[in-house]
Formats: sequence, structure tokens, C-alpha cells
Amino acid sequence: MRHPARFTLAALAAGFLVSAAALAAEPGSMGPRPHGDMDHHAFMDEIGLTEDQQGKIHDILRQHMEGPLGEQMHAFHTAHDALDVLIHDPSATDQQVTDSANAVAALGVKVALERHHMMGEIAALLTPEQIAKAREMHKTHHGPPHGGPEGMEGF
Repeated sequence: MRHPARFTLAALAAGFLVSAAALAAEPGSMGPRPHGDMDHHAFMDEIGLTEDQQGKIHDILRQHMEGPLGEQMHAFHTAHDALDVLIHDPSATDQQVTDSANAVAALGVKVALERHHMMGEIAALLTPEQIAKAREMHKTHHGPPHGGPEGMEGF
């Protein structure tokens, strides 16, 4: 079954998440790096979000980043850092690397689910026209599809 709107909303969230994650990052940390060359404020302006929509989306982002999504992202990054240490440690066993990689993967699933829940809230605020514009902008700023299944719009 195809769900292009769901995937477009995920693209829209990516820009929002970068800024929200940066807000949640510890002082001095680099935080996640955005994809594409447009910041989230320009993205929101370009798809025609009203000030009311922008405020509501900002509130949704803050609630999720200060709650489960922020906690899961922190745990994911911590686990990923631990995996990186093991990968570069010649004394680490294959089992240690495997266990650590599995922990990172499991946390990645939790982050994806939290993002999905957040996007459900954001989607309720957008018009079909805004979703279509976000889809088009995602294509322009993120390049061609990465060979995913048909209808995934580059995801």
C-alpha cells in the first residue's frame, strides 16, 4: 500500500527535527547536521505556514523533544558513540560489537516511532497544498530518490 503523504510529512519533519534537536542539544555540542541547504524557518515560510501553524508546530516539536523523542535521540546518540568506540577497539569481540550495534538499531526504531507520532500531530495542522509544496521542496533540496520502493518520494 502506498502512503506518499506520510513520507512527505516525514520529510517535512526532518527540517523541524534538526532545529528541535539543536535546541535540545547540550551547550557546546554540534548537534545533528541538517540535510539540504535550507533551514527550517525558510522551509516553513516557503510552504506557506501561517504564524499560527508555525507556533503550533514549534510547540509540538518542543513537547516531543523535551519528552520521549528527545530522550530517545539522546539514548541513540549515546549508544552510537559507544558502538563507535567498540568498532575502533581491536580488543573488542565480535559479540560486543554485535550487541552494541543491535542496541543502536533498537533505539533507532524507537526514535522512528516517536518521530512518526510527532508527525501525526503536525500533519493535522497542514493543508493538502502545504503537503504538496513540502514534497516538491524535498525533491529539490534533497536530490533524487535513493532507490526505495515506488511511491516513497525519495525515502
